[in-house]
Amino acid sequence: MRSEKQNPLVSVGMPVYNGAKTLRRALDSILEQDYTNFELIISDNASTDETTEICREYAARDSRISYYRIEKNTGAVWNFNRVFELASGKYFMWAAHDDDHLPSFISKCVERLEANTQAVLCAPHTSGHVEEINCALHLNVLDTIEGICCVRKRFMEVLKYLPATAIYGVIRRDAMEKTRLCENYNATEIVFTNELSLYGEFIQVPEVLFHYYGRLHRDEPKEAFAKIHPDNKPPRFYFPFILVYYN
Repeated sequence: MRSEKQNPLVSVGMPVYNGAKTLRRALDSILEQDYTNFELIISDNASTDETTEICREYAARDSRISYYRIEKNTGAVWNFNRVFELASGKYFMWAAHDDDHLPSFISKCVERLEANTQAVLCAPHTSGHVEEINCALHLNVLDTIEGICCVRKRFMEVLKYLPATAIYGVIRRDAMEKTRLCENYNATEIVFTNELSLYGEFIQVPEVLFHYYGRLHRDEPKEAFAKIHPDNKPPRFYFPFILVYYN
């Protein structure tokens, strides 16, 4: 049996708001991982559907799950950061309430990160789907970014490619602590990924282990804005990673 040192703790953070429709599928895909040394942190952002009941049901039957509920909607950005702040693992990953991870997602990403101490993020090939269409529409890979040692070249390649789904890979906690995490500005996940690239290499598992789900029919702009910015304050366009790189 491999020791805990060989299988370091992975923290999985799941921020959720009204995700009852797909939440069971997402939770099952985490709990069915062949890598068992993980904690699953769920932060429920004042959901009004059956999310609370589902989360409590799962937490009652698996001790690896910690469930937290906020009574007032504080916005997606705050909730994304909160699950990281509650984490204690050597590695961290975000998991959305509507995505699907194959059973070897965590184990293969951790194996690659443990073998490469210069890498800060590992993500598998990712197939993109929409809820209404039962087939993969595109494939996200890190081919042009993987293994770039030069900080400037890596930063520019990430900025050029904008690998949005890479944020759902497995990430070294100590590297994340050097970043500003997600902040209240547009495309904050892209800014975070670019800033993270300043601190180490991005690597990948060259097989599809993650199904990312979008929606064919998006929210109206006002509704989408309210989910991210419930206080109704206008977002900022801000690129802090440029300051980090040149300071």
